[in-house]
Amino acid sequence: MQFLQRAGVRVPEDISIAGFDDGDICRQVVPALTSVRQDGRRRASAAAELLKRMRREPSYWQNVLMPVELVVRESTGRLCH
Repeated sequence: MQFLQRAGVRVPEDISIAGFDDGDICRQVVPALTSVRQDGRRRASAAAELLKRMRREPSYWQNVLMPVELVVRESTGRLCH
């Protein structure tokens, strides 16, 4: 965002920006960053369980979908139609 702002690009007037993982920095930057939030503990737990199973069964494979939440902040503007 800082690079774009220094180049004269206005956030969110000219471009919307969103991040992933919703870390503390998302609330500290200006404008505050819209982000996708995911439960890190749940993700880590699922990964550990999958790794344990893959260790027992090397050919095991599973696609895992985790719920996410979009946290809208100031870095995204309204859609224009």
